[in-house]
Amino acid sequence: ISEFLKKREHAGGVDAHDPHILISLQGHLFDSGLINQVLDVMEHLDCHFEFKKCIVKRKVEGVPEKSDVLLRVSAKDKDVLDKVNSKLQALVDLIVAAE
Repeated sequence: ISEFLKKREHAGGVDAHDPHILISLQGHLFDSGLINQVLDVMEHLDCHFEFKKCIVKRKVEGVPEKSDVLLRVSAKDKDVLDKVNSKLQALVDLIVAAE
């Protein structure tokens, strides 16, 4: 498996020295569709992302619990990461259902 991952990272142009940020999201990420849009932003800006933590909680008495995600996002330069940050903040502000 590790050999496969090495080949995949090399093919994707991922370099451990590329600038990166950690993005923490808590809320109704899946029910609201926010997580899909977050990943679309990163893909559109040609970023590499890795889930460091993803905790999806069950509904309690029919009420959905908030999920918790930590993403490591890397790009070839810091300006791209700044764009990611601003676009994600705008998304979070727009999608009220994500809380």
